[in-house]
Amino acid sequence: MRRAVSAVLIACCVARISTGAASASPWAYRALPATVWQCTAVSSGSAADFARRVTATKATESLSGLAKAYHVKWHTARTSQGFMVAPRSLRRPNTTTIYTTILYNPVYKRRKPLSYRAYGSGIRQFRIDGHEVGGTAALREEAIPTKSLNRGASRIVVVLDAAASSKFVMQVSDTGDLRAFRTAPACLLPQAHIDDYPTVTITNGLVTAKVAVPDVKRGFYRGNRFEQAGFIISLTSGGHTYFKSPDKVHDPVNDDRAAGPCEEFFNAIAYDDAKRGEPFIKIGVGLYEKPNMPKHLWANPYWPVRVFPWATRVSRNIVTFTQTVTGPRGWGYRYVKRIVLVPNRHEMVIEHAFRNTGSHQIDAAQYNHNWVSLDNIPTTAGYSCKLPFTPTITRNFPPDVAADGNSILIRSGGSNNFGVIGFSRSPSDTSAIISANGTAARLLISGDYPLAGVDFFYEPDAFCYEPTVSFSLKPGQRYAWTRTYRFLAP
Repeated sequence: MRRAVSAVLIACCVARISTGAASASPWAYRALPATVWQCTAVSSGSAADFARRVTATKATESLSGLAKAYHVKWHTARTSQGFMVAPRSLRRPNTTTIYTTILYNPVYKRRKPLSYRAYGSGIRQFRIDGHEVGGTAALREEAIPTKSLNRGASRIVVVLDAAASSKFVMQVSDTGDLRAFRTAPACLLPQAHIDDYPTVTITNGLVTAKVAVPDVKRGFYRGNRFEQAGFIISLTSGGHTYFKSPDKVHDPVNDDRAAGPCEEFFNAIAYDDAKRGEPFIKIGVGLYEKPNMPKHLWANPYWPVRVFPWATRVSRNIVTFTQTVTGPRGWGYRYVKRIVLVPNRHEMVIEHAFRNTGSHQIDAAQYNHNWVSLDNIPTTAGYSCKLPFTPTITRNFPPDVAADGNSILIRSGGSNNFGVIGFSRSPSDTSAIISANGTAARLLISGDYPLAGVDFFYEPDAFCYEPTVSFSLKPGQRYAWTRTYRFLAP
């Protein structure tokens, strides 16, 4: 359960601020209470360097080591007459006071901009994730620049003179879905259980795969995007490797960092009938809180209420994952996924069976990201993907990608994504043969379902073919689909 670590932005007793002009924010303002700010004081000679290092520290990283290096301690801020002030023990001559808090924004792009306003005296710096977002005027009110506010957690830093009169108050748009923390909660910390995640190894004698075992607290992947079940850490067949290895610096809570053939459901269920603040479901992942946004957007870093567990069963060449969910307001499902290394063949299948156990219709679309890396060859060497249809690139046509007949060709050291059309509803159009310059290994990916979409993504160490399956299920109905991987080499 992650609900225990949540902290809601609430109004605290602050002096009313009047600018004499119309508010820049479409929402009312609420102050960040003193309980979410921590502060310390450092000598004026070290203040600039210390403030720079605090500002450069990610919101999801601890500041305890930095405080130890400078022989200081963090304290909870105090409130005096509606203003944020440092404890008396920090108000010393020739020192500078530094305040910091973590703001969590669950919406990537809002129809109306977030704004803040701040008032105080003795303010030297005001930064959000390293970006200066205002001068040192006594009063300012402005929109928070998009580049200055991360989706998810952002660190806010305020630097004040140590004079007794130094004080400030900060208010932000009262959207009803922001959160603030003194220190990052456990669900945001990448340092926890980085290298001790549980795994199992399966083999059919020709193919060997190391598979991550889902675990809410210790799992290889604990982000909010992909299903925890199905992450393949490594796979070898015929002396070749076929998928991207985990990052050298592993971040288990980074939504976007993954490996192997991992999967994601684009759309949420139980979102439209949820009120703001009520839970909805991301299939295969967990329960999340609906923010102040009427439509679901898969890229939003929604606040986690509870991560759904998986039951795992292992045999010599098969791993079976089962997730049973009884959700809010009559929503529910049972989802079974099996990774099977086919006996006596250089082949793997991922079998899926999904049953709607609730009382509402479920409309779903799932794709596999397929982080392909043949023998760890980078995309600068050149990759190709041969399709059974003639593709037309329709979105984000990158300059380092070409469509040549039935093939997509790429040679790039960058990263990008794009979509293609031209496929039919025949399951045979799911087939794709991926090859790379510099290795004889090839990978054939296919499925037994009609394509609902085809996308591609690439970065320096992976080339990704992403086929999508979609289905609609009335209560009690079941849908099954399979993705097949054939590991080809001379």
